Amino acid sequence: MSTGRAVFTVRFQAMLSWKHRSAATPLLWTAALVTLAASFGHQALPAADPPPTGTRLDPLAIEIGSEDALYAAPTTRDRIGRIMAPVVINGQGPFRFIVDTGASRSAISPRLAARLGLVPAADSFVTIHGVTGAGTVPSVVVDEFKAGDIVLRNRRLPVIEPTVFADADGILGVEGFDGMRITVDFEKDQIEITRASRAWRAGEWSRVPVRLRFGRLMVANATIGRKRVKAVIDTGAERTLGNLALRSLLHLDKAAEKESTERRVTGATAEIETANSIPAPEISLGGVGIRRLDVAFADLNVFRVWGLENEPAIVIGMDALGTTHGLLFDYKRAELLIRP
Repeated sequence: MSTGRAVFTVRFQAMLSWKHRSAATPLLWTAALVTLAASFGHQALPAADPPPTGTRLDPLAIEIGSEDALYAAPTTRDRIGRIMAPVVINGQGPFRFIVDTGASRSAISPRLAARLGLVPAADSFVTIHGVTGAGTVPSVVVDEFKAGDIVLRNRRLPVIEPTVFADADGILGVEGFDGMRITVDFEKDQIEITRASRAWRAGEWSRVPVRLRFGRLMVANATIGRKRVKAVIDTGAERTLGNLALRSLLHLDKAAEKESTERRVTGATAEIETANSIPAPEISLGGVGIRRLDVAFADLNVFRVWGLENEPAIVIGMDALGTTHGLLFDYKRAELLIRP
């Protein structure tokens, strides 16, 4: 462990490593990297197609925390954690929505749409972008959408297949996050969504400056093995991803030639991509370090959607973020605070 630096790496030793799984086991990117990009300059909304018939699902990709955890389930040896928020729609609820800082808009499950009596119109299909490609899904309009201090009215929500949500009712995207502060406590299973007023006293928290790309997508300057890269902070991503430019920068192209590193990646659309899961050097975000983390490297659609395909970039997912004690997203001051 580095001295003078907060390092949330101890628990990575207990995590289930991909390299111990069969190479035939696919990765199912459910809400992970199902990117809602309409607010980010693209006519796109998220969705996830069910996996191909006969596909064996990774249990880490379809379970959301423990059955007892309502809002903040940490990443453990057995599963990838999730951050949930209570959401009230048209005066009904609360319902549990996955907090996805990589999604520009919120989405709803078919089950919840039916419960609320919302029926997609024949002309309601919208274009979506997922981790591996693009597609179309139906959508519905809700009169009112509330999550903490967020209140949105007359909003169109894509209706996404239940594979994306596991036991959640939808995805809470960042369209209403302007000026908000989202505080997550994994130890107490708590989440707060409030308007940011005063600056947060860091105390035991480590402050990571971020830039809000496309208005609300948190992108930090990071170093990996002393190389400077762009890091997207994405609570909707179950696994941490790297693009091919980053793989080359880290001199990992030869390691990617090993068949044992190959993993199948499926996302919002029918396209299936192959990634290479490779242990990465230490990742530093501000004063926080991440070690013992496998990164899946691939030429994925999501990097093109975000305009990051040609420069070294990484998407920090819940396999890393969920091992902290707490997270604080301040959209007023463009800051991420981490309690290691």
